[in-house]
Amino acid sequence: MNGAFGADNAARYLSDSRWDALLRQIEDETLAIIESRKPDPVGIPETQLSLTRYWLLSMYEVLRLAQTTKRGRKFARLHEIYRKIEMVRVPIAKLEIANDQKFKGTIMVGRILGEHVDTRPYGGEERNFHPDMRLCTSTGSVEWRTIDAKSTSPVIISRRMISDECLSLFDGYGIDPSV
Repeated sequence: MNGAFGADNAARYLSDSRWDALLRQIEDETLAIIESRKPDPVGIPETQLSLTRYWLLSMYEVLRLAQTTKRGRKFARLHEIYRKIEMVRVPIAKLEIANDQKFKGTIMVGRILGEHVDTRPYGGEERNFHPDMRLCTSTGSVEWRTIDAKSTSPVIISRRMISDECLSLFDGYGIDPSV
């Protein structure tokens, strides 16, 4: 992606973006475990969670830099992916909803705690948000239940979803993202 969008400064993140291949293997193994067990496993393997968080924070920076280039500014799909990764990254890094300045007043947010949903206000002085996190039962990837500031609705975004969309940026360009 670095060369595709001319973001020379993003080159330092290239090795970080290659963690994707390892995470895909871990996710495939996690999915096999999920599919072999009844009921579904509770919790997320610690190594997978740590690597996923690291990958997410690094890919956010790669996308942020790529969209500032001449080519990146014109590429709508890049901005869509950036918005999606931002909806996950901001709550993880800052414990607040991405672009929450768009809210007028307070909204109610819920957090799933087992069978119980903890609902509380978000806005004004009360700006503390932790996205729900779990394993996706169709990919083995970590997924988050976060809030879309445009609609103020909950959305589910998985690491694999973001990864697949990032890799799709290379479609039609004759670029091998593994190089």
